[in-house]
Amino acid sequence: MKSTKLILGTLLISGASIFTACQKDPAPGAFLNTDISAARSEAVADNESAMIDDIANIVAYDRISGTRGLFDQLPACATVTYDTMVTPKSVTVDFGNTPCLSDWDSKYRTGIIKISWTGPMQQVGTVKTVTTENYFVGTSTDTLNQYQFTKTITNLGLNANGNVHFSIDVTAATITFIDGSTITWTANRDREWTQGIGTPDPNDDVFLITGGSSGTDQLGQSFTVQIVEPLVKDACAWIVSGVKKITHGTDVMSIDYGNGDCDNLAVVKVNGGTEKVIHL
Repeated sequence: MKSTKLILGTLLISGASIFTACQKDPAPGAFLNTDISAARSEAVADNESAMIDDIANIVAYDRISGTRGLFDQLPACATVTYDTMVTPKSVTVDFGNTPCLSDWDSKYRTGIIKISWTGPMQQVGTVKTVTTENYFVGTSTDTLNQYQFTKTITNLGLNANGNVHFSIDVTAATITFIDGSTITWTANRDREWTQGIGTPDPNDDVFLITGGSSGTDQLGQSFTVQIVEPLVKDACAWIVSGVKKITHGTDVMSIDYGNGDCDNLAVVKVNGGTEKVIHL
């Protein structure tokens, strides 16, 4: 896995195509001997959910300027519109109807993310609500998949470690793929802000994510998930470390996100067997 840390804010501002050097997808047919559809479904849903959290964190931070890093941290093809004269405050991030390249993860996006918040993000009890509208994401302009998310993020104050943490509840998320297959996903997570809370710069943020989720994969089969080693999300576009345990029928799988390197890869094991690499 690559060892270069990728800084989200820098990528968004520069528009550079640094991610073109990222590791490529596994060879076709790499998974034919093992059903890892549940692991793949969970990883896809979770990673885009974490990316939406990052976007919400940038545009709804609510410091003196009301934002966390200004408009130019998003691609030029995205339009950010604020309404801070009412309560709850709200912001709309519109990627438009033409596929908009997001350089931080080399994916194209269209559609809208809407965020509303009841108070400063660092204030205990503040609730942030995030929804998507006609929101599509894909690795090329003709392979966009639809992500339907509704989530609430609540500031729970300080935890036992002395860090601010948030409950993140995702209700009935659905991902519809270009081939018509779907994933359903529900998650209850705790997101602990371990570094960077004292600065207005999102590049130094680090979060630890714990909790569980459940859903159905692209084959219509149900699965449940528990994070057994906290997931680490920093300025990288992807989750950089941590381990999940997935129960899928009679199979027990693990997803290992690595040792902190910034890349789009994770390793899946089924019943402790052969490792399979997936891309996020």
